[in-house]
Amino acid sequence: MTMNPIIRCLDLFCCAGGAGEGYRRAGFDVTGVDIRPQPRNPHRFIQGDALEFLRDHGQEFDYIHASPPCQGYSTLA
Repeated sequence: MTMNPIIRCLDLFCCAGGAGEGYRRAGFDVTGVDIRPQPRNPHRFIQGDALEFLRDHGQEFDYIHASPPCQGYSTLA
């Protein structure tokens, strides 16, 4: 019997966890990170700066998804 390895997914700028839910349904173990509290996010959640968390912990994950704020709300616009 072959066991499928669990793929650890880091969901940056996760908000309520919509994208993360798709990954969870596909079998990923999801950890979300967002600067604001996300009480409706159903996954493991860390409140903090997404890029700082990526710098400090990104190597702990197999897959990284990032969906930063829309251009209209970004300082990069």
